[in-house]
Amino acid sequence: MAGKWDGLRLAGLTEAAQVMGITKQAAARALKRAGAPRPLADLAQGPVWDLDEIETWNASRRRTPGRPRAASTDTAGC
Repeated sequence: MAGKWDGLRLAGLTEAAQVMGITKQAAARALKRAGAPRPLADLAQGPVWDLDEIETWNASRRRTPGRPRAASTDTAGC
């Protein structure tokens, strides 16, 4: 007999970060933003998401690579 949880793939923060290709710290920040999938549950270990939702959301999110560069303070050309 098939239950509502059959086929559900769960992901903690480590798995979500791996799917997203970023660190756990960056994944935690990204998953708190508006539009991110909501956790299915918050366990003592941490939040748990539907891995399929994470993959779908990750494929559609805008990425900005790395930290923005600081404004140039080069005065040699003045």
